[in-house]
Amino acid sequence: MEFVAFDLKWLLGQDELGLGLVYDGGEHGLNSTVTWVHQSELNDSTLFSEPGEVLITTGSNIPLEGNLENLCNSYVKRLRDSGVVGLGFGLGVHHDEVPPDLVAAAQRHRLPVFTIPYETPFSAVIKAVSHSRSAAEQSFLRQANSAQRRLIAAVGGKDPIPAILTRTAQTIDGWAALANPSGLGVREITHPGNTALALDLAQQHVAAGRGATFTRAAGAHLAAFSIASGTVRQGILLCGSRNEFDSVSNSICVLATTLLGSQLTVSARLDAAFAELRPLVMEDLLTGHGDPRLAASLWPSVPEEPLALLCATPASKRKEGGLPTLPAGTIQALVADQLIVVTEALRAEAVEKELAAQGYFAGSAAADTWAALKDARPLAEQAMLAARLNQADEPASLLSFLDPTQALSYAHGALGALTDPRHAELRHTLKTWLESSGSNEQTAALLDVHRHTVRRRLERIADLLNVDLSHPQTRNDLYFALRILG
Repeated sequence: MEFVAFDLKWLLGQDELGLGLVYDGGEHGLNSTVTWVHQSELNDSTLFSEPGEVLITTGSNIPLEGNLENLCNSYVKRLRDSGVVGLGFGLGVHHDEVPPDLVAAAQRHRLPVFTIPYETPFSAVIKAVSHSRSAAEQSFLRQANSAQRRLIAAVGGKDPIPAILTRTAQTIDGWAALANPSGLGVREITHPGNTALALDLAQQHVAAGRGATFTRAAGAHLAAFSIASGTVRQGILLCGSRNEFDSVSNSICVLATTLLGSQLTVSARLDAAFAELRPLVMEDLLTGHGDPRLAASLWPSVPEEPLALLCATPASKRKEGGLPTLPAGTIQALVADQLIVVTEALRAEAVEKELAAQGYFAGSAAADTWAALKDARPLAEQAMLAARLNQADEPASLLSFLDPTQALSYAHGALGALTDPRHAELRHTLKTWLESSGSNEQTAALLDVHRHTVRRRLERIADLLNVDLSHPQTRNDLYFALRILG
């Protein structure tokens, strides 16, 4: 776990230690993060040092006189290469001042150097860093725990996903969003003004193929985290802030990712269950005896009376199987392969236009109450058929309004034995005869056979189907069935 850090400037600012700056390490030298302080009198202490540490020494390994340039240069270079960020030199034990060759070497390798007075024990310097680190750790834990509690509490609310995003945005002092798994759409966002930036970030994240992405754009620090169940991405958490993401921010984003994943899993299961229940409840409502309170449990928002009922059918096969996107305050479901929409009467025209824009033929009828939906359905279906006929590029056939599976079932039932390939000649004769308005002579001419042959075939057809071919309704039914089979 990474904690709040402090730097050399802070350490030198502890007046009670009496530290004195000899060389600042150049630009940003005093801003180096300090992870710990340790003492060593070895010529080579690199095996005992870690990056970010400050080394303190009395200089017992440095002679009091002689040419010290090579020794000091090698000593400082080893410290710098090992990641030491500062050298504290204790005065009054072996040296009364920092050797000039050591200062020159520090300047050459840009290593900050400061003095520790004889009166200040090395343990006091170490304790100062230890206490500060402990305070930083406690501060981090307090902030992280507080933020985590607020985030977890959001899960218990009515709308957990927006609440999780809001708490995340508050913690990082920025904005948060939930993107679709593809990165091509934003499902929720706390600050809509950042939607374009969020979409760009989501697409960058998907292209990178990583679990987490950190970048900068438009003067903001940005982060994206994949929300996954196993190997399947459920969504993407997107975050933006003017501040750099610190330990608390990162931990909160990771927790938010986990919580969102749980909510999306639950939401997916509920959506699947609702998808099965909604057609049943809608069908019950259409009887005029359904309970609208059930609708309020299955749809996000339910319209208020007076109502309007819309029946719709897709203009092409592409639309079948899916549902259109409609504004809040409407409920919709597929009932017997027909889209049924219930909305408020004042919004019926707008919903009908929206359905048309999304590739549906729709018709509406007024229904003042839920109980009146039963009587409104036939009127809405008539309006839907009229809309389809009016908008068609050419006159529509009744066949275009039938479900293909049901139509084929009807045709096979009406034609019976004539659907057998062995009776293809009889079926062709019947269709030609019906298209010739029942004229044996015209049929014979078209088929290039004798009229008595046509008569015998028609008698055979009547026997096979057990029908009276002179009856107009029978002729209409058979011709309709033949049209279905093509």
